[in-house]
Amino acid sequence: MDMKHLRLWSLAIGLVLLTGAPQALAAQARVIRGTVTDAQTGDPVSGAQISIRDTGMGTITNAQGRYELTNVPEGRIELRVTYLGYSTQSRTLTVTAGEAQVVDFQMAVTAIELEELVATGYAQQTRREVSSAITTVSSVDLENPVIASLDAALLGKAPGVQVIQNAGNPGNGITVRVRGSSSISASNQPLYVVDGMPIFREDFSQLSLGGQDLSAITGLNPDEIASISVLKDAAAAAIYGSRGSNGVILITTKRGAITAEQGGVSRPRFEINTSFGQQEPSRVIQMLNTQEWMDYFADAMRTDNYTEQEIQDEFDWLGIDPSIDTDWQDEVFRKAGISNTQLTVSGGSSRFKYLMSGSFFDQEGVVLGSSYDRASGRVNLDFQATDRISVAASLALSQEENNRIESDNSIESAVTNAIANEPWAPVFADDGTYAGAASYANPVGIAMLNEVEARTIRSFGNVSATVVTLPWLRLNGRVGFDVLNLREYEYQSSEVPLTYSSGVDGVAQIGNAQGRRYMMEAYLTADRIFGDHEVSVTAGSSQETEDRERSFVRGEGYTSPDLHWPANAARVTDYDGTAWEHNLTSFFGRANYTYAGRYVVNGSVRRDGSSRFGTDNKYGVFPAVSLAWVVTNESFMSDFDLFTDLRIRGSWGKTGNEAIGDFRYLGLFSTANYGEIPGTAPSNLPNPGLKWETTKEWNLGFDASFLQDRVGFVAEIYGKETYDLLLNRPVTATSGFTSVLANVGGMENRGWELSLSTVNFKAAQTGGFEWTSNFSITHNVNEVTKLYSSDPTQPGEPFMGGWYNRVEEGQPIGAFYMYRYVGVDPANGNALYADLDADGNQIGETTDPSSEDRMIVGSPHPDYFGGFRNTVRMSGFELTAFLEFSRGAEVMNAMREFSDDGGYFYDNKFRDVLDDYWTPDNPTGTKPRPSYWGSTGARYTSSRWLEDGSYYRLADVTLGYNLPSEVAARIGAADARIYVSGKNLKTWTDYSGYAPDLNSFGSSAGSAALGTDFYAYPLARTFTVGFKATW
Repeated sequence: MDMKHLRLWSLAIGLVLLTGAPQALAAQARVIRGTVTDAQTGDPVSGAQISIRDTGMGTITNAQGRYELTNVPEGRIELRVTYLGYSTQSRTLTVTAGEAQVVDFQMAVTAIELEELVATGYAQQTRREVSSAITTVSSVDLENPVIASLDAALLGKAPGVQVIQNAGNPGNGITVRVRGSSSISASNQPLYVVDGMPIFREDFSQLSLGGQDLSAITGLNPDEIASISVLKDAAAAAIYGSRGSNGVILITTKRGAITAEQGGVSRPRFEINTSFGQQEPSRVIQMLNTQEWMDYFADAMRTDNYTEQEIQDEFDWLGIDPSIDTDWQDEVFRKAGISNTQLTVSGGSSRFKYLMSGSFFDQEGVVLGSSYDRASGRVNLDFQATDRISVAASLALSQEENNRIESDNSIESAVTNAIANEPWAPVFADDGTYAGAASYANPVGIAMLNEVEARTIRSFGNVSATVVTLPWLRLNGRVGFDVLNLREYEYQSSEVPLTYSSGVDGVAQIGNAQGRRYMMEAYLTADRIFGDHEVSVTAGSSQETEDRERSFVRGEGYTSPDLHWPANAARVTDYDGTAWEHNLTSFFGRANYTYAGRYVVNGSVRRDGSSRFGTDNKYGVFPAVSLAWVVTNESFMSDFDLFTDLRIRGSWGKTGNEAIGDFRYLGLFSTANYGEIPGTAPSNLPNPGLKWETTKEWNLGFDASFLQDRVGFVAEIYGKETYDLLLNRPVTATSGFTSVLANVGGMENRGWELSLSTVNFKAAQTGGFEWTSNFSITHNVNEVTKLYSSDPTQPGEPFMGGWYNRVEEGQPIGAFYMYRYVGVDPANGNALYADLDADGNQIGETTDPSSEDRMIVGSPHPDYFGGFRNTVRMSGFELTAFLEFSRGAEVMNAMREFSDDGGYFYDNKFRDVLDDYWTPDNPTGTKPRPSYWGSTGARYTSSRWLEDGSYYRLADVTLGYNLPSEVAARIGAADARIYVSGKNLKTWTDYSGYAPDLNSFGSSAGSAALGTDFYAYPLARTFTVGFKATW
């Protein structure tokens, strides 16, 4: 969108506001005040949120539980009070000019919040009114002093949402899947919407660093978030049309509020939350020491018929000093600091409220040379211009400094070489330089001399306005933006022996990337009540435009390690630069109908037009409908007081996925030089029929709350069918190309979700002791249903989606495809593999498999996953423990494929390689014999390296103490809290690597390459102490 259109939209919104202004009524003294207390103890509830629904007006209770609202709109209003862990209360009032009303609330502890406001996209509904699959995560669930990214905070807390950490390096990108993978070649990441503004979510990085993605989400400070709503089914996500197939994550940030002060004007409320702590690797792999390495290596040579003298000659040639015993992990890993400080000030009056916050997050990595810093700030403003016009503004700024190391998917990474390097190699040579070894580089030198820096500067925000044109009709407008700038720099030192850069006198590259997104939208919302009939209708349109550009240059050959800017390179070996843009035009509508609080019908439709698709399919329509039956509101349930809420829900909808990149439907050209003569040639075939990938989904849900809201239960069952998946379709050779991108694939996801919330003990009934629990579990089955086939009667042609993963009809995406390892030949110690016939049936065993003997041997997808959280409160103390779990996934431990395969014998080995390997003296050994030449067949990529990735992890334990008010008052605080916390304290798993949930290919690799650990950066175990106070 150009500036001309931006100015026209801004002018239009301004005219709407001016048109509504003359209709505003003069402000008169209309006051509501009262007190909020605990229904059982009678104690005041401090910090409870008081709001008037659909107006944006609100406040919070003070230390005495009192509140006051002034200049309340005349007419019928709904006054609500919410506080985490308590049942929301609401009252319907009629406000008249000059009247002051007193409204007190008594709040009861609850396990499930039926009156909780849930963001649904362009609107809010109470939990009782929701008829689709939406999960909410509150700000309390996000409170963790060591979580740098909000998507990491979702781990185990939202049923249906799988969070894969990829690697443990600070600031690393996270893989998020909502109800499984829905695409093979396009993005599977959900859409993120912050305060109504869709934001960048992808990796802008250009430097190849394996699985270490730079996620655009890490710039959003979790401390700024009030709540998260995850739109999981198509009925919920269809309002976002062509971007809803992977789910939608709606983020609402914290806003200003006022406490009850004279005249409705609140003094500023200051809040500080600061913590610091220490990290260490959560796990260290036990490797061979020097003597063990020499003994194992000697056995490898003996089984290949080397004499004892030849073995000693080999050791002498390698220059092994048995007195040197280097623990490379100990040299590379470290105890690392972490700190986080957040300062927030809020306040205002009944007309104007503000919230300003700033934070600094500083995290060293547990591997030398790595760190992540983030400075961020936010300003949220709310202005009630008149009784009918309100304006809200949000602005967020952040700067990230990410110092990475070459890691994951790289043979020259510090982690790779810490595992693989020989224990007899010293860290330093006699002259003080970093020493080399037999075949691997010095990991300490890599970590200390190489530089990989990334700096991201980002700003995003929006301005919105609401005009109440009639008591039941509101006009809403919003203008938003998201601007991201990334600068990367990498230097590979020539002073690290046995690396590529040491042979070319150093390597340096620099990259720059920019992205700009602008959005404008306007929509009308009408809410009417006719007796038992409640109707809400929303209709509007939006326009989004996005442009991006990037460039990089790489040089080799530097005269000095201090002069390693690409401009100083002897040779410029690579460079590139490109720019592209994307536009999206949309019209959307939603209608909600409720009859007598018993029957709920919701429907929505969105029509998107995207510049990413060809002229034949530029527009698409995405409808959805959902129903709910509130059984407890039926008259026949009046005699059953067991249930507070009992609902049955059903939904169907259609969503799309347009995250395929730009200009893919066009025939593009590329340039190249032949000698010094430039040339241009076509680089791909056009496809004007290209269109979005489409998902149809049904969902059935069951909600129950019983035993006076002490037990809440939610169950979902769903089915997703995705079709028109984008794949390369073969074309005739006469076209000059091998394939063209086309909509030819299909995939399904089926599953169920359960969540259970309980109040096990109530404070008033147990002398101040309170215990609550939350449990969630998810089961999802993925299946590729269609691939391209030249013969429609035959299955589609499978293909490899990664080093070890295959995409094949009838199998989950990214299933592991390799030889099946079946054991050891007792006659000679060689590895045995399944021998298959032409139909894929096992007919025997072989020590020399062919490519036709490969088969599907496992899946990277878990059978189920979830989390279990318990919170205990008593006498000001609060103890929270969170356990996450995953069962059934398999992990390709590629570290062991290279270190323990019997062929790469200068690699160090996992220590358990010594357990029961075959030798002439141990013919019943369960592991293949070691071999200097790799002649045992153990080198083949096989299921021998597949391990069970199931785990249970004590992910978080936090003990806090709320200081007595008289103690807090000594520092002038209204309330204060101290706490200690531990993260990744213990993992129970049979996996032999650092962690079973790491993924070296990263989030950008797609779902066809999950479940591989190729020397991934380990997770950190973290201990912190913190202090939080409010003035």
